[in-house]
Amino acid sequence: MPKVLVKEVPITPLLYAEMDQITLGTEIRNTLSAYDEMERWEERLKEFIADKILIADKYWKYVLQRILDIVEKIDGVQDAQIDRVLANAHKVIYISRIENQILEPGVKENRDQMQLWVA
Repeated sequence: MPKVLVKEVPITPLLYAEMDQITLGTEIRNTLSAYDEMERWEERLKEFIADKILIADKYWKYVLQRILDIVEKIDGVQDAQIDRVLANAHKVIYISRIENQILEPGVKENRDQMQLWVA
């Protein structure tokens, strides 16, 4: 059976670490939100290509359609990746806020120390 040790850990550095995680998660969310403008440009490009496909001759219609297909494929992959990163950033922020509530000074008897179990 593993030996269980009790370790005293100051709460304040843990709270700072949690605040750093919240800040980083928020920064990730804000950075990804900046991609919204690029998404609008990407949509305009796809619309432009689609409009040109309608009036192009046979050869250029094929070329433009191929370009549009590639752009849409890239867009789909990027959107899925950004959605996953954004969802995880929200989870980091949420978990860190919960941990901050647990670590909040005054919740434990000893305001300066917190008991952690280490295996």
